[in-house]
Order: sequence, then C-alpha cells, then structure tokens
Amino acid sequence: MSDSSNSTSSEVEQLRAQLDELRAADSAPILADAKQRAAAAVSSAASTVSETVATVTDTVATQTHRAADQVRGVVASARRTAAEVDAQRESLSEQVRMRPFAALGIAGVVGYVVGRIVR
Repeated sequence: MSDSSNSTSSEVEQLRAQLDELRAADSAPILADAKQRAAAAVSSAASTVSETVATVTDTVATQTHRAADQVRGVVASARRTAAEVDAQRESLSEQVRMRPFAALGIAGVVGYVVGRIVR
C-alpha cells in the first residue's frame, strides 16, 4: 500500500507543480487573443447589421418613391376625369337651356322606357 500512496502523493505533487506553473504563466497573451477575436466578431456582426439596415432603408425609399409616383398619377387622372365630367355637365346644361321642351320630351321618353324595362 505504501507504493500506491507514494504514487498518489507523487501524482498530487506533479499536479500541484503544473497548477503552480499555470498560475505563474502570463495569461495576458491568451486574454489579448480572446479580446481580439471577440472584437472581430462584434465588428463583423455590426457590419452585417449596418449593411442589412442600409439595404432595407434603400428598398423602403425606392418603394415609397414608386408609391408616391403612382399616387400622383392617380390624382392627375382623377383631375382630368373631373374636368371632363364638368365640361360634359356644362355642355348638357347649355343644351337644356337652349331647348328646354326637347329636354323635357327626351327625359319623359327615357323615363317611360326605363319604367317599362323595370316592370
């Protein structure tokens, strides 16, 4: 049994010596390397996020401009249509003023025909 206790003591002493060596070793290079790798990872992630945000911002800006252009086109078309309707209304009003009895006769005939169709 003394052999096993000597070998165990010897192993314990060796482990203590190795532990003391590790404690005495300068950990600054290991920490500096870890710090550098962490900084590189953070920088890479920040770059990726920045590129993604820039892409999304550009896409949103482009879509906004397209939508604004489409709205402008719709508004212009609505204004043209309103102007045409106003011109036709004005023309019809002028014709009714010039020939009121003809307008009444036409309105009566149209009313009669629509009434017959609805029955």
